[in-house]
Amino acid sequence: MRTLLDTALKRLALGRILDPSAVLGGAFRVLVIRVIGAALAYLAMVMLIRWMGVAEFGIYSYVLSWATIVALLLPLGLNAGVLRFIPEYQERRFMGRLKGVISRSRLIVTLVSTLGAGILLLGVIGFRDSLPSAFVMPLIVSLACIPVFALMDLHESFARAFGWPALAYGPPYVLQPLIVLMAAGAFVFLGHRLDAAFAMAIMMAASALCLAWQMVSVQAGIRERLRGVKIRFHTRYWMAISVPMLLMEAFRALLEHTDIIMLGSFAEPETVAAYVASVRTAGLLGFVFFAIAAMAVPKIPEAHFAGGRKALQKLVSTIVAMIFLPSLLLGVALLVFGPWILTVFSPDFASAYPAMAIVICGYLFRAATGPVEYMLNLTGHQRECIWAYVAACVFNIAANLALIPSFGLMGAALATASSTILIQAWLGFKVWRHLGVIPFVMPFLLRRDPRSPMSDALASDADATIQTELARLCSKH
Repeated sequence: MRTLLDTALKRLALGRILDPSAVLGGAFRVLVIRVIGAALAYLAMVMLIRWMGVAEFGIYSYVLSWATIVALLLPLGLNAGVLRFIPEYQERRFMGRLKGVISRSRLIVTLVSTLGAGILLLGVIGFRDSLPSAFVMPLIVSLACIPVFALMDLHESFARAFGWPALAYGPPYVLQPLIVLMAAGAFVFLGHRLDAAFAMAIMMAASALCLAWQMVSVQAGIRERLRGVKIRFHTRYWMAISVPMLLMEAFRALLEHTDIIMLGSFAEPETVAAYVASVRTAGLLGFVFFAIAAMAVPKIPEAHFAGGRKALQKLVSTIVAMIFLPSLLLGVALLVFGPWILTVFSPDFASAYPAMAIVICGYLFRAATGPVEYMLNLTGHQRECIWAYVAACVFNIAANLALIPSFGLMGAALATASSTILIQAWLGFKVWRHLGVIPFVMPFLLRRDPRSPMSDALASDADATIQTELARLCSKH
């Protein structure tokens, strides 16, 4: 009788986990937010280039990349860790731990990001005479943005973990560029000259307003469910899980921004501006990936621990198909209309089209493999990602150093696309090896014979794996 009950409950859970309509509905809302945000960001970028000039915009993009990297590192991986802790504690009704992880992660991120930004600020001030004069003040203002950026990223993770996509993505991707656009436009309309330092100050003010909205909204959303709950802290456990994720956050940040930073070190700001426009255009492909992954990622640990390999394979295959097909259509459209899109920023930016095409290839490979990093992070294999990121980052830095001096922005694009393909292929292999799941859009290329002993063994030990993983989770708490 108990076996029949367990089977029934498992099927009910799988039906809830793998409901495509739920994933599609949430993904559509996220996609709408991202499309609106992309339109605003594009408009803001076009207008900033025209108001600031290409050179000032190149400086602004360079210092913003530095601030973004540091802000991703200083949360110590908690911005990624809460994506695991919050759904788990809600599912298991550990409300004291849920209250504790929210409170403690806020405190840690606030203290560490403020201290880190202060130390870097002292360094910039102390060595300002050895820096290009045009970069000093924008760098100082960008460092003041770091605590705000770090807390925004943490609260975005809170909202994602609770299943509030509008709160997670609305402030940073819609409200922030809208405020920047309106404030910068008003500044120019009043007859002032907009430079990189003042543009960063506008970005800081816009981010602070978005952070305030997120903090108030998250607190309002959890107030009732946590009212009267005795808070419990497991800081050592949270940090033990989050710190390996910090390493991946660091390497991912390097992979995403090394090209801009290194190009800014070798090339003129005008070249940096053209490259930023090209990669932001290619980055439109990330919207579909982002929208589907945002709603599907929290389902990965549920499918893994509640249903085993078969359930996880079904979920992963669905996610990858939902990501790749729209991404392919959008990629073709960008390749066709890319030259025209780039000239909207500046007529000289059409020369960056080959770089954009190369970056698009990297994004399409990423879409074909799905959210492999999250598959490992959220199933207890987060340490497996570290060496993959180390290799990809070393390769990325070496490739940028080798290619940028000779090929300029084309070299940066080649290094970026190659690194993306390397990390996705490596992590895809790790997913296949450790989870028994094929995370590729055409799994028949690697599929084992279903009649083979290996497949039979994988099928027969699914229930044992579920029990083992659940026992391991319980023992850690």
